[in-house]
Amino acid sequence: MSAKPPVTLQSDWPTVLEPWLHRVAEHLDVAGVDLDVDRVHLMTGVVADEVQRSMAPISAFLVGAAVARGAGLEEACRWVEEITRTPLRTWDGEPLEPVEPLGPAESVEPLGTV
Repeated sequence: MSAKPPVTLQSDWPTVLEPWLHRVAEHLDVAGVDLDVDRVHLMTGVVADEVQRSMAPISAFLVGAAVARGAGLEEACRWVEEITRTPLRTWDGEPLEPVEPLGPAESVEPLGTV
């Protein structure tokens, strides 16, 4: 399976993706925000590959929140990638043991705010 080119080099970037992105940004009142689409896409790919695909959009949301609070986009993306690639450890530094999945989503309590 071949990898897709960066989002901004895909054939539908100028005709579909970029106009959609501008329209969404305008309606969310964030037009003009410095956004590196390819960088965010790369970061979410790391999360999807190394954590779970469902966490990719959540990581993008968290990066956006960090940027809104003053972090640089590159810095925030790097932190997410570094944290994602660092094995979780216990309080005394030992790697965490793998755990069984919790089961169906109905049995999971909402995480709430972080």
